[in-house]
Amino acid sequence: MLLVSLGSLLLRPPHIYTPAAASLVRRRAGPLLACGVSGARSLSGTRKEADRLISRAFKKTAKANERATACERKEEALLAAAEPELEELEALPNCAELRAAAVEEAARLARLRALADGLAALKGAGGAMEAELMAEAEALGVADATPARPEQAPKKAKGPRRQAPRVPYRTFVASAGAEVR
Repeated sequence: MLLVSLGSLLLRPPHIYTPAAASLVRRRAGPLLACGVSGARSLSGTRKEADRLISRAFKKTAKANERATACERKEEALLAAAEPELEELEALPNCAELRAAAVEEAARLARLRALADGLAALKGAGGAMEAELMAEAEALGVADATPARPEQAPKKAKGPRRQAPRVPYRTFVASAGAEVR
């Protein structure tokens, strides 16, 4: 909403551009523009998206830790053997890289949690604190809206329809040729 008002003030002819409106824009958009945030963002949307990304970061951190731990266990088991197979040692992924990826995911999770806590503590719009949090959100890739869902694939076409109406019973033919319903 702030972005719309800022854009509409800049696009208005000079005789409609009042000093009072200019001071309002500077007061509201000043801290955001000073920190390098490209436009005003929805505070509630950013909060929701940060919470969504936290739950995803928990999953990613857990999976990265599982991969690193499994690699380390397998490496220990291979090195504890008297004569480990060379093919098995070569097939083993780099455990240090997996552990570094897990630490990186944990650091991202910590930054997202700090961002979410800061956004939850923020009471009103405007101010230097909001500008810092929005800059941090932009650095972490937190948008102010959830990403658009991909379009669903078209539904599979159903088979050919029967021409005769359905009957609520089955017809059996007796040995004498009589029809039993």
